[in-house]
Amino acid sequence: KGRKPDGWGILELTTESVQWAPTDLEEFGYLRVVEILDGDPAWTRDSVTRDSFLAGKTPDRGFGQMFMDVPPSFARGGRTLISVSPPVLERLISGRAKGIAIYAQGAINASFHSSQARDEAKRPRLYFNAK
Repeated sequence: KGRKPDGWGILELTTESVQWAPTDLEEFGYLRVVEILDGDPAWTRDSVTRDSFLAGKTPDRGFGQMFMDVPPSFARGGRTLISVSPPVLERLISGRAKGIAIYAQGAINASFHSSQARDEAKRPRLYFNAK
């Protein structure tokens, strides 16, 4: 509390599974990463969808601009690393951003271990320095 990020951060996700239909389209097969700016505060993890989370808001009101497109690690147990800029980190820490949303670009279906994973080493981690 009362500190600010010092430089870029890294969000690390551990792959559970990835299915992908290869294509020549540049961004298809990537994961799009955006800030969550607004949404239904009463969402539950067992039933949330993109539409239910947005609670009638358009995506441009609920989600911020894309800040990263990344290819996932296709290997089960592999690590997907997502760079997080200092301004995004600052909004996350201050609470102005409510979180990070990740969704597929094109014919890709990816799942990652959650913060509830039995193996703590597989849980998502956000690494950053603070000053």
